[in-house]
Amino acid sequence: MQDIHNHKLGETNELLSLESAADHRAVALAMAQQAARSLHIFTRDLDHALYDNAEFEEAALNLVRTGQYARIHILVQDSSGALRRGHRLITLAQRLSSKIEIRKPIAEYADINRAFFVADETGYSSRQLADRYEGMANFSDRLTARDMVNFFNEVWERSQQDSQLRRLHL
Repeated sequence: MQDIHNHKLGETNELLSLESAADHRAVALAMAQQAARSLHIFTRDLDHALYDNAEFEEAALNLVRTGQYARIHILVQDSSGALRRGHRLITLAQRLSSKIEIRKPIAEYADINRAFFVADETGYSSRQLADRYEGMANFSDRLTARDMVNFFNEVWERSQQDSQLRRLHL
């Protein structure tokens, strides 16, 4: 993958080929740092390699703190591994539950083995196979990003809060 430091969310319309976890992590971080309104994350297991790091946590926190209406919505099919080993996004969502919400899709969507990330409904990264890191990204492709968000919202509306992720107050 080429250097993405000059790519601007909502401006750089160039299809990028991603081949590794490091590529996806770099793109997700760059988009999260530039986002002003929303992140939509569709994942099988909260992908530790991409989203469980201090830089992404800081970008997510900055997004929801600076944007009055900024939201992060995450659909995760199986949170058990992330919960067992600990995950920064789970902790952040428990602290900021009005801004960051994690849901689990209903059984009808359990066989979907793809993963994607959309920032401000304009930039995205996508993997057709969630368990492999070959994929594509674009910092400014509103049409494709909107299609992903529409699918995300369809699943979101028919999903439920993941009971394993609720914070217990004692």
